[in-house]
Amino acid sequence: MVFGIGEYDALHIASAIVGKADVLVTTDDKFSKRMRQFGRGSVLFPVEAVAYLEKWYED
Repeated sequence: MVFGIGEYDALHIASAIVGKADVLVTTDDKFSKRMRQFGRGSVLFPVEAVAYLEKWYED
């Protein structure tokens, strides 16, 4: 485990980077918080991802 990220999560991150994904969708709260600490705001929960993709915004 490096930077608090497990092997499988690192594989998902690498796949998203190589695939040039706009967002990485997760239901893992711990993983999401860790990625946001590293400035990776493109890791979203399913509801956030749908809002992002459908251009729904709340004020």
